[in-house]
This record gives sequence, C-alpha cells and structure tokens, in this order.
Amino acid sequence: MAVSLLWIGVGFLIGVLGTGFALEFANRQRNAPKTVLARTWSTADLGTEPPRVLTASTLQVPVPAGTRLLVPPGTGVPRDMLSKLEIRIHPDALGNMAVGTHKAIMFLGPPTPTTLAVSTVDPSIVDHLQRAFDRLWSEARPYVAEATPRQLHAQEGTVVEITGKVVDVLKANKQALVRVQNPGGDVVVRMPDHAAPPTGALVRAKGTVRRGPQGTVIEADLVAPAVEAAAN
Repeated sequence: MAVSLLWIGVGFLIGVLGTGFALEFANRQRNAPKTVLARTWSTADLGTEPPRVLTASTLQVPVPAGTRLLVPPGTGVPRDMLSKLEIRIHPDALGNMAVGTHKAIMFLGPPTPTTLAVSTVDPSIVDHLQRAFDRLWSEARPYVAEATPRQLHAQEGTVVEITGKVVDVLKANKQALVRVQNPGGDVVVRMPDHAAPPTGALVRAKGTVRRGPQGTVIEADLVAPAVEAAAN
C-alpha cells in the first residue's frame, strides 16, 4: 500500500513527461511550468531544510548534512555519509526521489549528476510525496551496513551486519570466536561464549568492526537466527 501511495500518484506524470511531446508542451505553457523534465538540477534547490531522499541505488549526488535517506535492504551507502545523514531501511523504499519543502525531484534512473529528472513545485504533488515518504520513514528501521568480508578491515569502527552459516566455534576465557561463512567470504564474530550459536546454524550477526589479536573481527551485540534477526 505504501508503494502505491508513493508511485501511483506520480507514475502517470513521469510517463507523460518522459516523452518529447510532454517536454514541448511544458515549455510552451503560458505561465511558468510547475513541472518540467530537467536535464540539470541540484538538491541545493530543494530549500533550506535538509531534504527527504529515497533511493534504491547507491547515492551518488551530494546532499546536505541532516538529510533523511531511505533505502531498501542491501543498498550500499558511502562510508563518508554514514555519520552526516540519518539513514533508515524499508523494503518498500523503491524508486529514486528527493523532496524538499516546496519542491521535489523524481529521478528517471539512479540518482547521479547526469540522470534526467522530473522537477516539480506543484504543491499537490510535493505534499503527496512528503506524506508518502514520512509514512515509510515511520515504519523503517535504522540503517546498518552489510559487512564486506574481503575488505572488513576498511570498515573498522563501523556497525555492520552479516548473514551466514556458522562453520566453526572456538571458546576460551568466557569468549567465543565464531566463524561465519558468507557468499562474500568468511568473517569471525566475537561474542560471550554463552551466546555462541551451534555449528551449522544460519545466523545474522550485528556488531562493530574491531581490530585485535585475532585480526579483524565483528564485536557482536546481536546474534540471532537469520529470520528472527531480519525482523529486528
């Protein structure tokens, strides 16, 4: 339902404006057009308040600090943006758009500096997108980066998640080192020994990447069966 509210209301608009006829029509209106197909645009034009941004692709355009960024699970976010943006995850965060106070930009593809976009100041459309975004935002969970096993050292200090199969458990001094096998490679997760899952279990672990005597590991604050963890 949330996706329908977000896109059905503007889907026809995007389809029409995506044609040369619509662009010509918009440019010939007697008054300044409220909605145009923009070949150049900037998120700086969205107003003085940080915008709402929704994207199903890796964000490749500059946005101001404090921007609310909504992405679907599995979407990469550049590390330098993690600390300056408020980021949440929602499975229905499909499409690509940025919404300000009085203006909205709907990208006709992944948001890059060269992507064509529909730009509108139509109050009814902007209000519709603001309300649809806010509804998804209220249902979303905080963003946690996916661990990259082969480059885990580069994520030091970052909170990450990893899903995989437990292939080895080593316990000592009330601590456990759990080796989790993931399609991207194996990762060692450190946790209290009483929390260690059995070998063969499919788990999702969340924690902070640390370097220590055992190498680069994930210091877990959550280890749960994969299905259960995905719901948290």
